[in-house]
Amino acid sequence: MTTWAGQAAALKPGRHRKITRDRCRAAGLPRDFCRRAALESYNTDAHEWDDMAAHAQIPAGATTCEGAEGAGRRVWSLGTDLRDALRKLAIAPTDDDAKAAARALGRAAHTIQDNCAHHGMPNPQHAWYSLSDFCDGTSLSPDIQSDALVCATHETDILMRRTAEAVQAAGVASELGPRSCREDPWHDNNSRNPCDEAVLPGPWDACHFFEGAATWDGSDGRWDNDLVRPWLDTAFRDGLNGTAAPPASLCAGDPDALIPPDRYDPQDVSDGPPGCGLSHLMCLGKADYVGDFFADDLADEPAGCSATGQSSGGTALLLVGLILVASIRRRTVR
Repeated sequence: MTTWAGQAAALKPGRHRKITRDRCRAAGLPRDFCRRAALESYNTDAHEWDDMAAHAQIPAGATTCEGAEGAGRRVWSLGTDLRDALRKLAIAPTDDDAKAAARALGRAAHTIQDNCAHHGMPNPQHAWYSLSDFCDGTSLSPDIQSDALVCATHETDILMRRTAEAVQAAGVASELGPRSCREDPWHDNNSRNPCDEAVLPGPWDACHFFEGAATWDGSDGRWDNDLVRPWLDTAFRDGLNGTAAPPASLCAGDPDALIPPDRYDPQDVSDGPPGCGLSHLMCLGKADYVGDFFADDLADEPAGCSATGQSSGGTALLLVGLILVASIRRRTVR
């Protein structure tokens, strides 16, 4: 039987964290600054779960061009945030500015890494493929493709080299290191280091994601990443350099400009999305399955259900509501 732990997803939160931290350190940036940026990349899934631009996906009701432009505006804005934080650090250093710089970098890294996997793929299509992998043993999810991991590492290298150049130009490396993981004054002295406070999406988020599979119309919603990937890199660079926002339209009025040459043929979805008993069980309050699905087998991963922000007792309290969700889903997908 397939289990969540058996799905070796390339870009789970822990993988985002590892790529961000490792490539940040390889670029010569301060250790604790890299730890904080990696944490922010990890936490993007939990903190910005419903923001499709954060994950380089097309929102419901948006066109391919609108989705790509939204991702571009996001990374440009985060590049601008990083630039502003570095400028403030150079004038009057504060812990908040160091953390803001790391936050902007980590969130931008997450989006650029996710673009390597998703290529704009809308959530309903993604959910269908993930359910097929989980229930039928296929390998369709964009998050488990080996080329996504290679791409994410390469694109993060570019991102970190640009950031290292900006940090060097601002002359603030000595401030970023000691300030990025310093505890806030109000922090409990017995708490974990702030750079270890990782959180995962909760069971409600995962179940809602899978519910969306029933709305997929069978069409492939990906964009041409040979066009979008360098555009996102340029958008971040321009934000970091203080250049004007990305062009208003990546497509220049052509609605088909971003259709990839390898777009999949429409799929027959008339029988409804894949389903199986274990997927229903997950949505009956089994947050441990959710944790296995999102977490990578990495030494510094948060352990147990507490990583989802829900204690085991809290998960039990969700059981009644989730039973109703699952019963509705059975009638929908079967």
